[in-house]
Amino acid sequence: MIFLNRKFTHWFDAIYFSIITSTSVGFGDFYPTTFTGKLLVSTQALLFLFFIIIFLNFFSTKVKPKGYFDIDNEN
Repeated sequence: MIFLNRKFTHWFDAIYFSIITSTSVGFGDFYPTTFTGKLLVSTQALLFLFFIIIFLNFFSTKVKPKGYFDIDNEN
């Protein structure tokens, strides 16, 4: 089964395709041509965005805002 417009000739082509797809750049040198390929690539892109949202949410809750009205009474 061929899911892409051309086969990967090197192992790095698969990694390159995965990174380009996940970052939403999509240069177009590799792209899915079948329904199954499009479904797999769409799922990968959504999972990547989901993990980025979880990552940002995790670290944004650790940041304590320091504003003018958030000054603790330190005497």
